[in-house]
Amino acid sequence: MLIAEDVALLALDRDSGRVVADEVEVRHALAGALLLDLARAGVVRLEGTSVIAAGDVSPIHPLHRFAWCLIAAEVPLEVRDAIRHMAPTLTETVLGSLAERGVVRRADRRRVFRSSVCWHVDDPAGLDALRAETGRPVAAEARTAASGCDLQTAAVLTALAGSGLLGLVAPPPTPATAETYDRAAAAIAVGAGDLLPLCRAIHAGLGRSLHPAEIGSATSSSAAASA
Repeated sequence: MLIAEDVALLALDRDSGRVVADEVEVRHALAGALLLDLARAGVVRLEGTSVIAAGDVSPIHPLHRFAWCLIAAEVPLEVRDAIRHMAPTLTETVLGSLAERGVVRRADRRRVFRSSVCWHVDDPAGLDALRAETGRPVAAEARTAASGCDLQTAAVLTALAGSGLLGLVAPPPTPATAETYDRAAAAIAVGAGDLLPLCRAIHAGLGRSLHPAEIGSATSSSAAASA
């Protein structure tokens, strides 16, 4: 699964199939996630605060190609501008890609004054497992969970935290708090690997803080707790 696809699934209600978060925040999260997908695939790279296409060959994956063409058309493109360029149609684009593979089913609901679209998840138990696994590093009782955070989870957390959507994976009934975001920063620092500079740039582009000093502090705190 792409990072952006995981983010899209996490934004859905398992029963109704509706997007349960603010639409603008979801689109921003998807844009950040798709940038990380492109960087992981090696088709874009970060230079300073800008992203540029790494090569002139369009990627094969349709979602990669969609985002890569926007980035390749303007060189260099600030991360915040790349997010704004990609965001407007991303929710339907990513969920539509999942629908083509049978991961979700689209249902159009028409009413007298307006219509809505639902995306029913084919495997609700799988969505529950994804939500639990993504939320594990930010759970209040999981003080050392960040040490086991992998790249996929770190990237998804980056997109959600940068858009203010950690509540989608924070264990209920407690909503995401400042401590939740601190634990996310520690997990991202551990799991992001070579993508960490882009994670920071995405957060900066979205107006959130994920700076080296803060990550270093969070990582030190996590290490101290595990000692």
